[in-house]
Parts: sequence; structure tokens; C-alpha cells
Amino acid sequence: MISIAKAEQNNINEITDAITGIIKNLDFTPLKDRIMIKPNLVDAVPPDNPTITHPNVVEGAILALHKLFGNAIKEYAIAENSGYFSFKPEHFERLLDVSGYKSMTERLQNQGLKIKAINLEFEELVEHTWKHGTLKLPKICETHTY
Repeated sequence: MISIAKAEQNNINEITDAITGIIKNLDFTPLKDRIMIKPNLVDAVPPDNPTITHPNVVEGAILALHKLFGNAIKEYAIAENSGYFSFKPEHFERLLDVSGYKSMTERLQNQGLKIKAINLEFEELVEHTWKHGTLKLPKICETHTY
């Protein structure tokens, strides 16, 4: 199923309402009490650059999930591995800062939400077997709905 909704990029309330509607339309219920979002941060560019997912979209998604599921969600993780910007922790920090994700996570933390950014480059990989063979996925995939 595909769902599309329109919202103004700089209006968090509109984005949150649009994503709330999408989550309801998809009849989504998290299977775990922790959620991982991988937003596609491919470069350390400002939020308005179309090569990354604008942090307002992720903020709206987290606020929509919190609105729908409240304290049933114990943690939100923004997880990324963007190549060059993931090789060194200071590069990853720069990626988060320039893209607006650092200030967005701080804003949500100040609202009482438990949220963290995870550099997938340093996450342990675990083998998972599926019908086409074996995949190595970050261990966080075992503990978080994604």
C-alpha cells in the first residue's frame, strides 16, 4: 500500500498531522517499543538541500508516532550510514549538525522524548537468513521496529 500526503515543509504541525493520517491509513502498529528511522543523510548539506530527507519530515514522523502510541514507544533512534560521513565520529557529528538533525533531536529531547542518533558504521552486524540467502543487518534491527 502507498500513502501520500501534502504538507508545508516548514510547518511541523502540518507534517505531523499528514504523517499521523498516513500511519492510520496504513494501519501501522509498531511491533517493538523502540523505533528506528533511517532518513537518507547522504551528505553534510543544509536541511533544504533535496539530496537528504528534511529533518522536519523525521520530526513530524516521530511526533506522529508519539501522538498515536504515546509512552508505549520507549525510544526513537535515527540511524544512518552515509559513507564518508560515517567513517569517523567527528564526521558523523558534522553530518548531523549541518543537516539540522542535531538541533532536531535536541528539540525533541527537550520535549521529553528519548531520541538518539546512531552511526550504523559502528553497529554490530548480525546474520539473518531469508529466502534469497543470508544478510548481515545491524543488530539494532532486532531491538527496534523500522
